[in-house]
Amino acid sequence: MTRVLALLVMTLSMLLYGYANSMSSGTPGGPQDKGDWVELAPGMRYQIKEGGVNLEYTPPLFTEEGVKRFETFTRDQAARAASEEEKEFWNEQIAFVKEQYTNWADEDRVVKILEYALLSRFPLPQT
Repeated sequence: MTRVLALLVMTLSMLLYGYANSMSSGTPGGPQDKGDWVELAPGMRYQIKEGGVNLEYTPPLFTEEGVKRFETFTRDQAARAASEEEKEFWNEQIAFVKEQYTNWADEDRVVKILEYALLSRFPLPQT
């Protein structure tokens, strides 16, 4: 059962990685334009480039400390934002990260969801 659970978590993480890549968004990056990805915390990284910033998330890896670090980062970016649209972008990002952390921090809920997903896709034989 542990092996199956580990496989499910790995599969789900890979699916979410693809989802995270599609979540990349652009906003003005400011004077520190770089092309390299910077890991802000486990499961969270960003890339500041000319004309924007890309964010990448992997929610199963979020930690309480990482969420706090991300919140500090987004608050700094929102304070530097030139328009209300940019400020809203950063507020949406922190809201998303906090929501995902809340969902993934409850291990019992995650296990039940993964069990349900597995059993609904591959039901156990009745005999």
